[in-house]
Amino acid sequence: MAMTTSGDFHAVSITQSIAPNKQVDLGASDARSAEWQGVDSDIEMNVLAVWAAEDPLPVLFVTLDLLYPGQRIREAVEAAAPSVPADRIVVAASHTHRAPMTDPSKPALGTPDEEYMQWVTGVITQTVRTVLLSPRQPVSISVGDTSAAHSINRRLRKRVVVARRPRLNAVVNAPNPDGPTDEQLTALMVRDAAGKPLALVWNYTCHPVGGPVRNAVSSHYPGAVRETVREALDAPALPVLFFQGFSGDVRPNASTKVHSLRRRMRQLISGRLFEDMTWTDYREWCRGLSAVLLRALDETTTVGAAGLTGQRHLVPVERLVKGRDAGVMSFGRLGIGDLVTIYTASGELVVDYALHARRAATSRFVLCVGCVDDVVGYIPSHRVQDEGGYEGGGFARAFGLEGLQDDVQEVVVDAFRALDKTGDRWGDGRGRLERSI
Repeated sequence: MAMTTSGDFHAVSITQSIAPNKQVDLGASDARSAEWQGVDSDIEMNVLAVWAAEDPLPVLFVTLDLLYPGQRIREAVEAAAPSVPADRIVVAASHTHRAPMTDPSKPALGTPDEEYMQWVTGVITQTVRTVLLSPRQPVSISVGDTSAAHSINRRLRKRVVVARRPRLNAVVNAPNPDGPTDEQLTALMVRDAAGKPLALVWNYTCHPVGGPVRNAVSSHYPGAVRETVREALDAPALPVLFFQGFSGDVRPNASTKVHSLRRRMRQLISGRLFEDMTWTDYREWCRGLSAVLLRALDETTTVGAAGLTGQRHLVPVERLVKGRDAGVMSFGRLGIGDLVTIYTASGELVVDYALHARRAATSRFVLCVGCVDDVVGYIPSHRVQDEGGYEGGGFARAFGLEGLQDDVQEVVVDAFRALDKTGDRWGDGRGRLERSI
């Protein structure tokens, strides 16, 4: 592997457990009535700060094994890093549905435990301060990508829906092998001057749902992959930062295997269904995804010291949703040289936006990161909004909203256009995203 000369970049990284020591509400868990099972797998905070040569300002990446960060955690990070501009800070959640709820704006999805919130914001504050005050190490950064085959679209139109509320000709949560997915997996490896891994950043698009863990804390597949990669790299304490993609309408394809008799009978009547994976299927699926990540690291390109850039654009939340007149949706664009572009958004964007972003960007490597900051909710494209279903607007009640504005796609595309120096490549947002470039 080619290495940049020392001094091109400097970095500091750290990993820290944020697992609770008592029972708490798990964000978006569907198993609250089940017996509490404690901590099944550790949940972590991983932090990476990177400085480019001749640039006194770093970019600060903070990833957490949570459903969403929420405004309070974003504010804690910013307060702990007052010298770092907000447009150079990324606070991202893995979106696991088996972690303490930290976003108070969505009580139907879970209520934050105040004792835990005080503790975890304290941990976050101290960890970020430690990173920024620690001696910086000269590092090289390399990037690689490859294609996985581990997700499936979860929106399927059925003529007859057999459920508590029977329906006709409706889009429901069910396997759709013909629907869009985003199988791009991108990885950035940060190595010290001796070539030893200092931090790993990876980006993949898939809801962390369908695992066999019920009412227990779990980092789901981001944590399982993290442990496998640490073992493979012989780096047990390596900070591994996972960036969830624009995964609003995709989930693990291993959860399409129906194995209970009740679900098999229902599938015969109503067609394809999802079911939680068995431990065997889940472990095999995670091992397969880990192998894809390691493959992405086999052939990487060195990132030259062309500088770091960051932009952030805030949109009033009422431009996107109905029933919430306070707050903003954040959009970001960070550049690492001319080779890597990272788009961020505080929503669960559907994959249409990622597929469009990869065509619109001029960088060779593009990371699309959802579930950052104070998440608004699902962000559909015109296609999804017109089709209806949960991601098309049906989620609103659970998120404390009345509905979506009609021009959500235009607002989102305009926000990305405002961030991007080649914004004209995004189009005007009025057509179908997959056809507009």
